[in-house]
Amino acid sequence: SVVFSDIEVEGFENLWIQSSIKCIDADSVYSDFARPQCGKTRFMYSVQKTMQKLFRVIANKYPDELLAMYGTNNQVFIDFLVNEDGDAVLQSITNGATFGIDQKIAQKILNSCKKWVPAKINNTVSRSKVRLQIDISL
Repeated sequence: SVVFSDIEVEGFENLWIQSSIKCIDADSVYSDFARPQCGKTRFMYSVQKTMQKLFRVIANKYPDELLAMYGTNNQVFIDFLVNEDGDAVLQSITNGATFGIDQKIAQKILNSCKKWVPAKINNTVSRSKVRLQIDISL
């Protein structure tokens, strides 16, 4: 998990976001897991910045709806496939609609790191399923 605490959205000073990535292939044993080529910290920073921009838009357009969620903890899951070429291909989004995270925004998050280092099984490059979990506390 990586936490960035410099989220600044006017009126929501207690906004807190934590992100983590993990492999979700239960039936595969990897010698190396898929990871962002740009580095995990840089990728997570990009996730945080995208969320910050998104929350600014939501706070400006729908302040009452966002205030109604004040004091809640929420999780958004973005599941994707990292193929053998290192491309991240969006598979599904869970609980994203609440925060305006649609396919376009999820793919933008995944593309913030141009390529991924694919997983390996016995030193052979393999595609893998990966989950980006975004925990949001208002």
